[in-house]
This record gives sequence, C-alpha cells and structure tokens, in this order.
Amino acid sequence: MDTKHIEDNESIGLYYLYYNFTRDYQQTSSVSSATINRFFSLHFTLPFILAALVAGHLLYLHVSGSSNPVGTTSNADRTAFHPYFSFKDLVTVYLFFIIFTAIIFYAPDKLGHSDNYIEANSMQTPASIKIYLLFIIFIISLVINLLLIYIILYKNKSKPRAPRTAGYKLISAIRGIAGNNFNNNNFNNKEDILKKIELLKCDIELTKNYELNDFDKFKNFKYLANGVFQADGHIGGYFIKGKILNFRPVVFIGLTVNIESLKFFVLLNNLFKFKMGYSIEKLPSGKFFIKLISRDWNFIINDFIPFFDKVYGDKLKGLKRLEKLYILLSEYRDKSFPSPVLKERGMDYKSKLYNKKDINILIENIILLGYNLVDNSKRKISISEFLSLYNIIGTYTIDFFKIDENKEPINNYFLLGFILGDGNLYVKIRKTTNLPWFIPCIRIGQKITDDNLLLFNNIKNVLGQYEIFSNISRVNHLYVISINHIINVEKISKWLPDDFNFWFWKKNEYLILKKALILMKLKTSYWQISKELILFLIYKISKYDKPIDYWLNIIREYYSSHFNIKDVHYISISKDKSWAVKLPIKIKPKVKYFFFKTYSSKEEALLEAKKYRDHNLDQWLKENKLL
Repeated sequence: MDTKHIEDNESIGLYYLYYNFTRDYQQTSSVSSATINRFFSLHFTLPFILAALVAGHLLYLHVSGSSNPVGTTSNADRTAFHPYFSFKDLVTVYLFFIIFTAIIFYAPDKLGHSDNYIEANSMQTPASIKIYLLFIIFIISLVINLLLIYIILYKNKSKPRAPRTAGYKLISAIRGIAGNNFNNNNFNNKEDILKKIELLKCDIELTKNYELNDFDKFKNFKYLANGVFQADGHIGGYFIKGKILNFRPVVFIGLTVNIESLKFFVLLNNLFKFKMGYSIEKLPSGKFFIKLISRDWNFIINDFIPFFDKVYGDKLKGLKRLEKLYILLSEYRDKSFPSPVLKERGMDYKSKLYNKKDINILIENIILLGYNLVDNSKRKISISEFLSLYNIIGTYTIDFFKIDENKEPINNYFLLGFILGDGNLYVKIRKTTNLPWFIPCIRIGQKITDDNLLLFNNIKNVLGQYEIFSNISRVNHLYVISINHIINVEKISKWLPDDFNFWFWKKNEYLILKKALILMKLKTSYWQISKELILFLIYKISKYDKPIDYWLNIIREYYSSHFNIKDVHYISISKDKSWAVKLPIKIKPKVKYFFFKTYSSKEEALLEAKKYRDHNLDQWLKENKLL
C-alpha cells in the first residue's frame, strides 16, 4: 500500500501501526519463515533467561538475605541455606522427576494427543487446537480487516475513479504479463541489505527450490556460478609492506543489489559454509553494489579455486597464478626446497620452479607474479622500483606463466551464468515502409583480450553444433558476441536451462522475451493487438531512443489506412458460398467454414464468423498468459 496517497492523520497513524509491525517483526504481510524463526528463538531463549534470573535471585538472597515488613535485621537468628533449604527443595525436584519419568516411560500417550503422530504441515493449523485459538484468530483478523477497509475507503472517498478507455484492457494485460518485478530494490541502506541476507539464510523455501543437496542440481549450479564468475568475478591482491615479502589475495564476485542477486550469493556462500564476507557500497546512480569477497589464503586455495575450476581464459589464468603465488610464498617463508605445501597438495613444480636454488630468483618470481595480479589503478610504483626495494636487478623472465587452457566444451548452465553476468536480452526495432520490424537479440560483451576472443569463438562453435548462428564483432572497447533473429533466439532459449529459478535477476527479461517470441512467430500482419502487445512487452525490459507512442502511432495509422471498417481480418469468402476463418494460431480445424445456408442471411453468417475468430484469439492469448 502506498502511503503517499493517505492524507488523513488518523489513517496514517493506523496504517503505520500495522505496517511497522509487519515490516519490523514479520518482514512480510503474512506469517512467513522469518516470523516462525523469531517466535522459535523467543521460546527457546526465554527459559534460559528465566533460569539466569532465578539463579541471580538465589545468589542475591544467599549474600544479603531477604527483607521483612518490620524492617528489622535477622542476622542474629539466621538458618543456613545448606543443607536445610537445599535438601527441602531437592525433595520437590526429585518428586517432580519421578512423576515426569513415570509418565514418559510408562504412559507417554496419557497427556498427549493422537494428532502428534501426524507429520506437521506448516501451512495448516492442527484441527484439535483450532477451537482454542478460534477467538484469538477471529479478533486479530477482524481488527486488521476493519483497519485496512477503513484506510482504503477513506483514501478513495474523495477520489473519483477515472473512466476506463478502450486501451484499458490491453494495458491491464501488459501489467499482468510484466508486472512481476523480480529485481525489486527496496533497500534504503546497508543495514537493510544485511538483514535481508540473514533472513535468506533461514529461508527454508529457498533451499527447497534449488535442492543443491542433489548432485545434478549442485553440478548445474556450479556451472552457472562459474559463468557468473567468468563475467563478474575479480582476482587480485596487494603486497603488504614490511621486511618480509608478503602478498594478500582478493577474490570477489560483484553484482547490483536486488532480491535475486542476494539469493544467489546466499546459496553460493552456503556451499562455502559462509566463509566469504559481504562488502556493500552505494553507486552514484543510487543503487547498491555488493561483493561476495574473501582475502583468506587458506579458503581461496582449498575451497574457492577448486570450486571455480570450470572458468576459461583470463579467469583461469588468474586463479592458477594465484595458486602458484601461494606455493612460492610458502617456499619463501619456509626457505626449503621443494616445498612441503607441494607434497601435501600432490603437486610437483620442482622441475619448473626449483631448479635454480637462488633466493633472489624466488623473490623476483613472487614479485613478477604478484605484480600481474595487482590492479593497474593500485600500482603506485613500477616493477623495477619494486624489485630494487629488495636489491634485485630483475631479468623479467619467468618460465611458468604458460597454463593449460580449459578444453571442456561450453556448458549451457555456464553460458546462462555468463549471460546473467554480462549479457543483455532485448529486442531491436527497425522502421520499415509499413509496420515496425522486431529483431530479438541476446548479447554478451567482454573487454578486448585474446583470451576473451578465444572464449567467444568457443561459444560460437558450441552454438553452431546446435545450428544456432552467432556473430562476433568489435564494438568500442569490447568484443561482443550476439545471437540475432527469431529462429536463433528461439533455438538458444530452448538450449539454455528452462528452470525459471536459475535465471535469478534476469527472470523478468527472460519471461518477457519468451512472451514476445510467441507473438513474433505468428503471421500477424492483420492482428493489430499482437503488434501493440510486443511493444508494451519489450519497453518493459529495454530503453529506446524513441518513446513508445511513436511506434504505436505508426501501427495504428497503418491499420487504419490499410483495412476497412468491416473488420474481416482472417475471414474470406470461399467458393462454396461460405465465410472461411483461418487464424494465425495453432487450432483445429485449421479453417472453419460458416455456410450462408446454415444461417438466415449472409450477414448473420459473417457475425458468427467474427465471434468465432475473436473468441479463439482471446482464448489463445489467455492460454499463453498474454492476457
């Protein structure tokens, strides 16, 4: 409910009373997992709090004694707490446990109920206790409903409803199609984002939807996460000042904050047992940017690098160089050849790394390797100046930068993750002599490097095996691979995972593009509403130079000038004296005939043909969830 439209002070107060309760305590307008978790935590911790208060009370009595109404001291006539009172209290405790154990072991069902053996259903209150809670439920629901009814009625009392225009049905339909905004960003500050992350950690439905305990689901999610890291991952670090040469690594994945990106990070961090941290910053645009980040050598070597072993090109080289740098630093600290780290990890770089037993060579290799991982913006001195700090004249030759490429073919889940990171789903609009021409596109851009060009060629070859044609081009400072045309986009949409949950923050674009493809595949040159539907859809996911009214006017002018007012689209006269209706959708029969002799007149037959046409077209739109 939008508080901007509430004008009365009383209604604002009532609304905030309800709104603050649901927002701060339930985090939603209904009882959800967050509410249940809070009540469970309250019931679990309350006995311990009470036990602590009782212990403190007894301790205070033991030290200072109790007071009395007369106010006189009883120090001269005081009985010891132990053993007199302690044993007296233990009699009651023992008696309770005797009765308690007798019921538990000999009559466990006497004080219970048969419904306790029925598996709990979180969506349904047990029937046996409903009668005890009925009056409470009735009072709460009555108060809340009356409160909301009062607010709604008062808000709309002085606001007459605007008359619905002819285009209302079409606009309402579009809102129904594209109204689900999966990327809602209702966060005002960093604290709200961190609170949402904590709630998602406890969300049972989130883990149930993705079922990452299943090996196949875990494997698919791993490929997808590798694709996201390929697009939005970062590998770097920095040298730590000191006499001893040291390097601190940094790895992270950065995404714009929305509900779906937070879900992705919680699922991924859960696989790492929440060993990674979160770094949040506010962008100049007002949006928040979050990083799933780690600077821990042990975690990066033992968990992070083995998980992201499906990446390609520069990301693969960055991870391998980081791994080798860790080995060199271990050698430098241990001053031993070969390294015990190599033996533990079952790796043998001795022939490549340790044939020159000169510590200066080792330092030089560490600096050269680490310097390549430091961000350009953070390189305050040149590499020669850096080497001179350790009295080393660099040869600038290093013989272990060659890393074997990932030869595994591109996986569809990996490509989906790549699209989630750096991809765009949109529709181009071209002006023709008649109606607008719609061209669906999927586009991925990466900075210009040989590794990225090799990766794009790999993607192009894999897509070519499925007869999906793609194009690689150079746009400004980027390499761009694009899949254009209805046929290619439809094929790749079938090849990519159809599991709606795995589209995360691009669910909205994916859903709308699929709806637009359904309409684009039809031969709809006579169907005006289909063209307008496509326009409304694509303007939900993309920004265009020209406003939507510009294209709507072109469409409406074309139909008004090319078709007469008889409205006989998809209806023609056949030779056997009947109206033939042939629709652009899949329907049986393909052609429906309305014979003149069956009806009282030719006009009545035409009327029935129009009803048949309009009914089936509307029905088809509803079945495809376009209306």
